[in-house]
Parts: sequence; C-alpha cells; structure tokens
Amino acid sequence: MHRPPILEMVNIAMDHLIVPPDLLLGNFEDNSISSIEVSYTKSYQISFLDLDHNNLRNINNISALINLETLHLRDNAIKSIDRTVFAPLIKLKRLYLGFNSLITLPWQSLSSTLVHLDCYVNYLDNVNFRNVSFPALEYLNINRNEIRLLNVTELLLATPKLKVVYVLVNNFKKDRRDKIEQELKNNNLTYDGNEEYYDDDDCYYDEEYVDGRCVRRHQGITVYKATLLSVVSLAVATLLVGILYWTYKEVNR
Repeated sequence: MHRPPILEMVNIAMDHLIVPPDLLLGNFEDNSISSIEVSYTKSYQISFLDLDHNNLRNINNISALINLETLHLRDNAIKSIDRTVFAPLIKLKRLYLGFNSLITLPWQSLSSTLVHLDCYVNYLDNVNFRNVSFPALEYLNINRNEIRLLNVTELLLATPKLKVVYVLVNNFKKDRRDKIEQELKNNNLTYDGNEEYYDDDDCYYDEEYVDGRCVRRHQGITVYKATLLSVVSLAVATLLVGILYWTYKEVNR
C-alpha cells in the first residue's frame, strides 16, 4: 500500500492490528480488533488513532506510540489499565475511554498534557485528585460511573484550566450531589449543557428524570449489588414456585 500516511479501515471485521511505523493518522473503528502489534525497536509517528467499537482488553502496546495526541478507545472490553500504559504518551491531549468496564483509572500516570478526558459510562468508584496534576485539562466527563465521593477542591487544584466537568450523574446521595453542584456553580464551571439534558426515555434503568437531568434512583446501590439482588430475587422466586408446585401435587394426590 506504499506506506500511506493516513489509513482508514472501518467495519471490515479485522481482529488484529499491526501499526505501521510511518502512519500518521489511523481510523480502525467498528471492527473486531482484540490485539495490537507494535515493535519497541521502531519509532512510531502516529498522532491520531481511533479504535472505538472493538474488542480490546489489553492496551499495553499503546505505550509504544509515543507521538499520540488523540486516542479513541470507546466501547471496548477494557477492565483495567496498567500504570505504565499512558506514562510514555507525553503528547497526548485527547483521551476517550467511555463505554468500557473500568473500575479504576491510573490518574497519576495519565499525561499532564491532557486537554480532554472522557470516561463516560464505566464502573469507576474512586476519583481521587489528590497529588494529581492536569494543568492543561479543560474538559472532563466522568458521568454514569459508580462514584460516591468527589472532593471538588482537590479537583480544582489538579485542573486549574478546567471549564467543563460532567459528574453529577453518579452514585452520590442527594445532599452530596447538591453540594457538588453548588461548588461547581460557584467556580463558574459548566456542569450541565445540551448534551447533559435528556428526555425521560433517555434515562438508564437505575435513574429517574429530575429537573431536566437523569439522576440515580437508588443511591448507594452499585451495579454489582443491583445485579446480585436481581439474582437472589430470581432464585427466591424460583424456590417459591417450586414449593407451591410440590404442595399442589401433594394436596391433589
């Protein structure tokens, strides 16, 4: 293919990606990619890489792509990220991690050059911004996770240029959510906007529509607990049906 600087291979059922060293821009979204092949002896030039809608679980090899400025990893199967993955990416400005299964994120290892960070719809339960520095970060979306606590003061100290932060649709108790909202408002941060306003039909199963926004209905109950309760309820219901059926057969013998 004569080493093209721009390569787009979308929706072709590719399951393995070999990154060409001379590639500058690559779009490989909507495939079945589960592995990325790189060589740590080569120097990679790529600055834009789109891997949205694939089957990635392990993204360790991305650390070799040191010239990345924009990285799309939405809608994969990523459950964890090693602390060493993003540390070498000292030029990274835009990182998209939404719609994965992340429980934690190596905040201290993320690039300080980040301007845009999107972790929308994961399972993050802890966002500790203490001893973290993102001097260039302007946009942060951590909505629809499992976050219960957020120290807004620490967030603002870590992100002095922050303009937009979406966080209120999480697992906060109402009084805590109201306090966070007031703190964000007092610091002139955008925490609601057109993309953060929904119709009632847009809310998730564990949310309700309040004042133009989807908020969690059952505070303090995580996705895992909700799943466990559902399984237990189903087991109890099955047992009761079995007992009733056995009793009916005994009575009519």
